[in-house]
Amino acid sequence: MSVVTFLKKIVHQNLADPHSRYALKCVGFWLLVLFVGWIYTSQHIFAANFLAKEGKEFVPISFFEPDDFSVVAHRLREPIDGNWLVSDTDLFEFRNAPSVWPLANPIIAAPLYFLFATPHMGYMMGQMPATVAAFCILYLLFIRLMPNKIVAVCAAMILIIFPKIGVLFHPHNFEEVRSLIKQFIPWNFFGFGKDMFYSVWSESVFPSLPFFFGAIYLLYRALEKKTLRSFLIAGAANGFLFYTYMPNGAYVFATAGVAGVYALVHRDYKLTKYLLAYAGIFGMVTSFFWYNFIQINQLPYAEEIRRRVGIEISNGFRTTHIYDFVSY
Repeated sequence: MSVVTFLKKIVHQNLADPHSRYALKCVGFWLLVLFVGWIYTSQHIFAANFLAKEGKEFVPISFFEPDDFSVVAHRLREPIDGNWLVSDTDLFEFRNAPSVWPLANPIIAAPLYFLFATPHMGYMMGQMPATVAAFCILYLLFIRLMPNKIVAVCAAMILIIFPKIGVLFHPHNFEEVRSLIKQFIPWNFFGFGKDMFYSVWSESVFPSLPFFFGAIYLLYRALEKKTLRSFLIAGAANGFLFYTYMPNGAYVFATAGVAGVYALVHRDYKLTKYLLAYAGIFGMVTSFFWYNFIQINQLPYAEEIRRRVGIEISNGFRTTHIYDFVSY
């Protein structure tokens, strides 16, 4: 008997038993979950392996990526040195100044960095649990929206690997067409996969991504259950996003705002009260964020920070970005 025939016989026997079918589905699901996590970590593993053959050490921080080198890496390393409330890491005299970067991420990432004693390995290993958790949360969301579990798994996998697809399916120029094509190139060979979400060192992936999807899921569950407790939990989760990756928190809060407008239009005053409670707990959780924001604006060099960040001032609504708004 050949190996293939033997395996077919084993699978057929197990599929005949409901308990064995369920066990196989569970094993298949968790293998898929680990595969998604491996995709986000694989480029680092491949690069480290290639360089090891040449006797070189792989460090996933490039001098050619200024944000990675000057903003993300050493901020996430600060807890190793005993600095938990991370502010300015460039100048010692500004170490207690208000922080212009997310406050919670160094604390969330600290256990992995203590384990590996370096932000390089800590970040590489951190991407896997972050994306595994994000994928599971997405699955829990889609299982309530999709007709069956297979479709939910596929939808979660597509979104976790190609999160820019919703925006890029309506390209505005040739560069965005190229970016859409790049989404389907699996690894960053010769720069072609650079636009892939997992090919960047970004706090929006680790450690923020599972908290983003978690806040979306909790908001959906609150709208589904319509209990005060569920809205309070969802509002607190939304508020916490402002300490991990503020734009994500703004997206989720805007979604709650759309739900609020819907409730008012349909005169669902009970839902409106719950959403006001959501906004209230959101405001309480984000109070320190706004305090820190006010402190930043009172700095003598606040105007320079604004110029460097590049705030866009306009009196019009950009219709060219309507697909971006809908996607987010």
